[in-house]
Amino acid sequence: MRCAILCNDSEFEESSANLSLPVLQRVCVNGNASDHGLLKFAEYKDGNVFNARGNKGLCGLGTSYPGRVPFSSKYKFCCSVYTPTNEYKPTLWMKGAPDQLIDRCSHIMINGQKQAFDEQWRARFQTANLQLASLGERVLGFAMLDLDPAKFPRNFQWDTEPPFNFPVPLNDGTR
Repeated sequence: MRCAILCNDSEFEESSANLSLPVLQRVCVNGNASDHGLLKFAEYKDGNVFNARGNKGLCGLGTSYPGRVPFSSKYKFCCSVYTPTNEYKPTLWMKGAPDQLIDRCSHIMINGQKQAFDEQWRARFQTANLQLASLGERVLGFAMLDLDPAKFPRNFQWDTEPPFNFPVPLNDGTR
């Protein structure tokens, strides 16, 4: 859920009339249709997207090198590097096409527990992904990676154009 909130350009239009509407009826601004749907889902499920975003700071914000790669249809993902506002612990958050994320993942969260993303889990993931895609459903992958603050200090200059200088997956193999 955190990734759906942090890797999302959408916001609720801020008028009191809009914010008084039920979540699923609210007008969203910025972002795309997927962002709007994820924002509404996260707000409906967790209750306060604004607070969830408020306790994280975008690394490099206010500099010429913010840690953010906007969604690109060329790469089929977006990512952002955030840290809690009360201590510096950078985390890379990614949202995008599963084929851009799956090969870079070593673990999977199952019922809130981190487990090895072994061949059995990969096969189950691929089967579910193909089943949903064959039904015409849009499938999005979400990933996170805690970054070493010694390698990526507060003053790190995030290069958000290829070749990236932080661990961003680029998988241009056959699909």
